[in-house]
Amino acid sequence: MTRKYLSGKKSIYFTTILWFPYLVLFINLFAAWFPITEAADKPVPVTGLIIIGAMIIYPFYIVMINIISSINFKSDAG
Repeated sequence: MTRKYLSGKKSIYFTTILWFPYLVLFINLFAAWFPITEAADKPVPVTGLIIIGAMIIYPFYIVMINIISSINFKSDAG
């Protein structure tokens, strides 16, 4: 979809920033729909570090996908 609708435009990199509001919305809805009511349901402390690492890496992942989709691959096959 990125290649089809946004090829050659710099607005494809807007998705690198746009993921953050969706993350906040998802976290709030998930916490409202599935509250932790028992102490045994709480995750271990290391889980927070994994989530922080994923949040740091995710924008770079989106940029990489946008860069790859903006490259025009041409084949010599007939």
